Formats: sequence, C-alpha cells, structure tokens
Amino acid sequence: MAHSYAQDLCSSLLRRGDQVQSALAGLNTAIQRRELDSDKAWTARSADVCAQLQEWQTDLNDARDIFGDFPASERAQWMSKVNQSQQVKGIHEASLRKMAAQVKEQLKERLVDHRKQLFAMSTPANATSGLRSRGGGKNLAGSKSSLDSAASNDERVLHTAEEATKSLKLMTQMMAAELEKSAANMTAFDTQTRLLKSTQKEYSTLTAVLRGSKQLITKLEQRDRTDKIIMAFACLVFLSVVLYILKKRVFWFLLP
Repeated sequence: MAHSYAQDLCSSLLRRGDQVQSALAGLNTAIQRRELDSDKAWTARSADVCAQLQEWQTDLNDARDIFGDFPASERAQWMSKVNQSQQVKGIHEASLRKMAAQVKEQLKERLVDHRKQLFAMSTPANATSGLRSRGGGKNLAGSKSSLDSAASNDERVLHTAEEATKSLKLMTQMMAAELEKSAANMTAFDTQTRLLKSTQKEYSTLTAVLRGSKQLITKLEQRDRTDKIIMAFACLVFLSVVLYILKKRVFWFLLP
C-alpha cells in the first residue's frame, strides 16, 4: 500500500515536470516568433509557468514529508527521486530566467528599430525642405508669393519634425518604463525563489526535529508501559506478602 502511494507521488512529480517543460516550450516558441511585444505580454504568458513551478515545489515538500516517515531502507530510494525532480525544477527555473533576459533584449532591439524608423521618416521631410528652400530662393527674385509659400512649407516641416521628436521621446519613456517593470518582476521572481529555497531548508530541519521528537515520545511511551507493569507486579507481590503474614499471625486458627 505504501509502495503504491509513493509510486503515485513520484508519477505526479514527473507529470508536473512535463507540464512545466511543455509550457516553457510554448513560451520559447512565442519568443522566437517575437510575439511578446511588451512587458505586459511577457508577464501574462509567464504567469502560468510561475504558478506551475510553485505548485511543483509544494508537491516536492509534501513528498519529502511523506517519505520522511518511511523506513530507512526505503526512504533513501524515494528521497533520491524527489531530489532529482528538485534538480529538474531548478533547470526549468534557470531556463525561465534566460527567456526573461532574451525578451528584455528583444524589447531593446525593437525600441532601437522604432527610433531608426522615426529618423528615416523625418529625413525625407528635411530633404524636401531643403529642395523647397532652394526653389524658393530661385523664385525670390521673380515673386514675393513664392517666398511666402516656401516659408510656410518650412514651418510645416519644422512642426512635423517637432511632433516626430515628441513622439520619439514619449515612446522612449514608455519603453524605459516597461523595461523597468520587467526588471522589477525578475528581481521579485528571484527573491521569491530564494525565499522558497530558504523555507524548504527550514522545513526540512523542522521535519528532522519532529521525526526525532516522535522517536523520543515512542521510547517514553514504551518506558511508561514497562513501569506500569513493574508497579503492578510489585503491588501483587506486596499484597501476597501481607496476606501471608495475616494468615500466619492473625488468622492462623482459621486457615491451618
């Protein structure tokens, strides 16, 4: 019965690992296709993987508690499987951190490309402005209206350039804020990982203490039962002696 239950626990840990691996594969495919265009998209896609990792850690802690009560001859076998599953979980966590860094790099590259596109859009406008200015200079000697038209065109080009600059600054600020959020999320994830590992170590220590206390309590119960038996035997001997004395000294005539 215990062997079957332990086998089910190990199978459950393997299924957890397969689920996390499948989720990481889907996340990696989305990164390679550049489908994650913002920090919010990354957070939404990685939240499911983080939740599965936390559930996996909970199952590992439960398995350690259960296998800790097994006999020493069987405990090492099952504990080795739990430790292997813990190592695989650590590898998946490292993969998730690498993916987060890769997404961060992709967002930076996308920001640089966006800047290049904005500069490329503003460059033809500046070239057109120069051509119009030269054309206006040629027509200046012939007509005052051509000069006014050239000045108006220059103002429109200047206004367009200013709007493009403002838009670029706004996009830069937005992307910087998104990158800061991503860095903060990764820091929080690392902190939670370290906290879980620390909690796991403390939990293992408490489990060992509880196991030792259980053994001591069992020994005390055995001693208590032994003491009760000795006391009962001593009382029986004492009563036997008292009855013998009464028989010989007081009721000798009744019981010859």
